[in-house]
Amino acid sequence: MRHVAAKSSLLVLVGLCLVAGPGCDRPARYVVWERTYAGPDLVSPVAIVRSPDSGYVVLANITDKWTRAEGVWLLRLDDEGDTLWTRSFIIGAQTEADDIIPALDGGFVVSGRTDAPDDGTPFLATIRAYGDLVTKYTWPELDGTEHCCIAEAEEGTVVMDGEGHGWNTAFVQRAWPAGYVVWATTCSLTSQHPWLRDIVRAGSGGYFICGDDFGLGISETGEKLWSRDYSGLGSIEFRAADAASNGGFFLAGCVYTATGSRIICARIDSTGDLKWSQRVDDPPADGCSVCAGGDGGCYVVGRTNETDSDDGIVVKFDSTGGIEWQREFNGPGYGSMVSATQAPDGGLFILAGANEELQVLRVQP
Repeated sequence: MRHVAAKSSLLVLVGLCLVAGPGCDRPARYVVWERTYAGPDLVSPVAIVRSPDSGYVVLANITDKWTRAEGVWLLRLDDEGDTLWTRSFIIGAQTEADDIIPALDGGFVVSGRTDAPDDGTPFLATIRAYGDLVTKYTWPELDGTEHCCIAEAEEGTVVMDGEGHGWNTAFVQRAWPAGYVVWATTCSLTSQHPWLRDIVRAGSGGYFICGDDFGLGISETGEKLWSRDYSGLGSIEFRAADAASNGGFFLAGCVYTATGSRIICARIDSTGDLKWSQRVDDPPADGCSVCAGGDGGCYVVGRTNETDSDDGIVVKFDSTGGIEWQREFNGPGYGSMVSATQAPDGGLFILAGANEELQVLRVQP
């Protein structure tokens, strides 16, 4: 099956300066191509990841228009955005995916939650490279989980995280996708309700978990190494993290002000200490995802809040937190940008949702 629609021709040049701040003399960034993909039902984008061999896989949630039943939709794309295959599956009566990572065998592992047998039961699903669902496993004893992210671990296992049963606890476990748990731990946190948002593997080993206003370091064997409170940055919600190429992590989310939310990006070292933070004052927007760049900086994608409907935004930060450039994607053909990943040649692939369809953009930074 080919792509559903091509929204623009190649190399859509933008003649406006996109650098935040005065004295801008940088060239404009441009879109190489952008495509939309109509799903089987109502579609909500979740994530885009690079395939182990080539191309990309898009993860989305789908909702039946009539029954409101929920499921998961996967699209395998080549480097030009053409569709190689699509698959959909349901774990329980209601299935909602939260994350996807590549697997060692060329396939993928998806995490999320289902209401079978209980509401908010975490699951792992293994997908072959050609799209077939191989294994699925749920943990009913961890019901009530509101978000379940995963990171790659050794030997093909994954580390998954989610909210625990207490008001200030989180569960973290390393497991084989088929369900065998290598280790499991429960971490106590200072937050009244720890909204866990993302988990990232550290370059030096171990894992970093980010929540609304805190960070948590976990060893390879599941011990809690450290925790940090970032509430001093304001009323913040960190929603995504990525490992920096030279150590430490990038965080992205939003900070709430008297005039609305603003994108915030932060850089921390390998022990969670804050190195810098930067707020994007214009326009009002939320950061949804962060992607490390090859130059020591990062990209944050998100949604603007200037109109009745959400539009997309991309912001490039340098290695010291300075804003190199930003671009807004406004109009009825654009929607919230929720995920981004960097191509081997340095380009950026961005996943968005618009008009109840998926949208993928190839941007040349």
